[in-house]
Amino acid sequence: MSLRLGSVPTIVVSSSQAAELFLKTYDSIFASRPKLQASLMSYDSKGMAFTEYGSHWRYTRKLSALHLLSASKVESFAPMRREKMGSLVDSLKKAAAAAKECDDDEFDMKSLIMENMNLAGAFNVADYVPCLAAFDLQGLTRRMKAFSKKMDEVLEKIINEHAKEAQYKKISRKISFFPFGSGRRGCPGMHLGLTTVRLVLAQLLHCFDWELPDGLLPNEMDMSERFTLTMLKATHLLAVPKYRCLLTMFKFAVNLV
Repeated sequence: MSLRLGSVPTIVVSSSQAAELFLKTYDSIFASRPKLQASLMSYDSKGMAFTEYGSHWRYTRKLSALHLLSASKVESFAPMRREKMGSLVDSLKKAAAAAKECDDDEFDMKSLIMENMNLAGAFNVADYVPCLAAFDLQGLTRRMKAFSKKMDEVLEKIINEHAKEAQYKKISRKISFFPFGSGRRGCPGMHLGLTTVRLVLAQLLHCFDWELPDGLLPNEMDMSERFTLTMLKATHLLAVPKYRCLLTMFKFAVNLV
């Protein structure tokens, strides 16, 4: 379906067949990115996510894949994942024993990531009527600048922390399901993402029994959704953990890290 949103011609891709044309057959044609206001959160389109398809994008992708996201690099982070996973399980265990809510977020990354997703997925009028960008009618530009400043501060803290610790030490999938994107602009961090999610989920299920709070039944859960960069539950899932693991925790995780 073809639309015109303000001054921008837009095509709505609503079938797996059409998605395959855009993301596989003709992906070199559609691999670039439009100039969006959200690129303010990516160093004005210099970051890999929002930069135009070309030599700069190829260089940044190669750099991140080589020094951060390759299989060997992901494997080298295994001790750190085990350490952080142990801290998370321990925090949940203590919170469960004290019947308190657990919020193990040292750098407040959860709220920052949610703000990033909300801003990147927001319908920004300035993207479709560029002459209105200077007025920031929705206040999104102000929020993006505040987010970028805060995220830079957090990343600097993390980099400094890891610098101190440094003294010791192709997948086939259906085009109708691509949570990491597809084609040339598919997410290069898929291996890291899957490794981390599998480890965390496996350990949480291995170490705890989980229940819904206040006698809530599964069919009574609010499953309504809200729109951001990805589709999320409108209300957070609340679950009550009960620690049950008496064995050495990470023996189970050896093959997952």
